Amino acid sequence: MNTMGLMEWPVSYYIFSWKTLLILIGLVLITNKQRKTTGMVLIGLGVLFWIPSVFDVDIRLHQIFWPVVLIGAGIVVISRRGNVPRQKGWNKEHWKNNFGGDTTYSEDYINDVSIFGGGKKNVESKNFRGGNLTSVFGGSEINMVSADMSPEGCVIDVFTLFGGSTLIVPNNWKVQIDAVSILGGLNDKRRVMPSEMDSDKTLIIKGMVILGGIEIKSY
Repeated sequence: MNTMGLMEWPVSYYIFSWKTLLILIGLVLITNKQRKTTGMVLIGLGVLFWIPSVFDVDIRLHQIFWPVVLIGAGIVVISRRGNVPRQKGWNKEHWKNNFGGDTTYSEDYINDVSIFGGGKKNVESKNFRGGNLTSVFGGSEINMVSADMSPEGCVIDVFTLFGGSTLIVPNNWKVQIDAVSILGGLNDKRRVMPSEMDSDKTLIIKGMVILGGIEIKSY
């Protein structure tokens, strides 16, 4: 219709845009209860970036990009903190240790947040069930070589924005990646034959990686 002069509104300009792509990805994610918050943040980012063009507001992208990104990342971090159940005996020191720094712990869940920094975590749980990993301009190294997976399985929910993390897993664990990657990636760099993996020990990695990366390694 644009080519034939039947419509002056530049449809292609608004449809084929990275801003619209953010909104579309967000609409897909909000259909999943566990990824609803991430979807809402992406929709909000897409709408905010379109406001100057749609409403002819004199705000340049570089003026609002970083404030909006940091606000969106903050909302995601706050929403994710309550997703990991507390175990009996957990106190403020346990939660303090989970936010950056180097530590070794034996809890069944991890909740690691790395913002403009990171650290090394050694997981020694004998009933490890997973948890949350949040990286914003930073990243952690999570060593699970000494851990034993829970019979119910293990799920790690990741959110990476301009950062990256390294997951060191046992050779016999099978890794299933269900995360969404936007200008980023998740790479399994282990040199392990499929026959060496135990199908009953599957680590599921889900979540979202934006302009960052996650590496999966083993010794």
